[in-house]
Amino acid sequence: MTTTNKVLAQPAQGDLNWDVPLNANFGIIDAALGGTTTIDVTGITTTQTLTAGQYQKLIIAFTGTLTANLIYQVPSGVGGQWIMTNAATGVFTISFRTVAAGAEALIPVSVTGVTAYSDGTDAYLTGGGGATGGGADQVFFQNSQVVTTSYTITTGKNAMSAGPITINSGVAVTIPSGSVWTIV
Repeated sequence: MTTTNKVLAQPAQGDLNWDVPLNANFGIIDAALGGTTTIDVTGITTTQTLTAGQYQKLIIAFTGTLTANLIYQVPSGVGGQWIMTNAATGVFTISFRTVAAGAEALIPVSVTGVTAYSDGTDAYLTGGGGATGGGADQVFFQNSQVVTTSYTITTGKNAMSAGPITINSGVAVTIPSGSVWTIV
């Protein structure tokens, strides 16, 4: 028998050689506290389900060149917390969710160290949302970048201000391709 979230072995009471699975568990626990999974997205065009060996680690780092919008997912029922880094290049996106396909978290391009979590059904970014579903607010990161495709920003419950631009609740703003927006 194994645990749901990190697939740790749970030997039954009285099992012989219980030390073997428990010793392996310490390696998994250590990876959950600081291990890194690096995923090269180059050439990937379909939804990918992470293996236990990948999602057991604390840090998931995406590298390579995006050629399509990608979804990386953990099995349904798997909850946990991960630090995500999206160092991939390209004009496409990476989303994180569970196989249950509830709310999914958009991992922004050129971001290092954003925290995502799953409750086993939905996935979110911490610090104000970041899910593309489930009604959560979108997270913005402080940086300057050139917009390579048009994006539409719609605010939810609260008004948003960006310097001389104020976006009121429920108003959509489109950032045209080629423009530069600095959020400070």
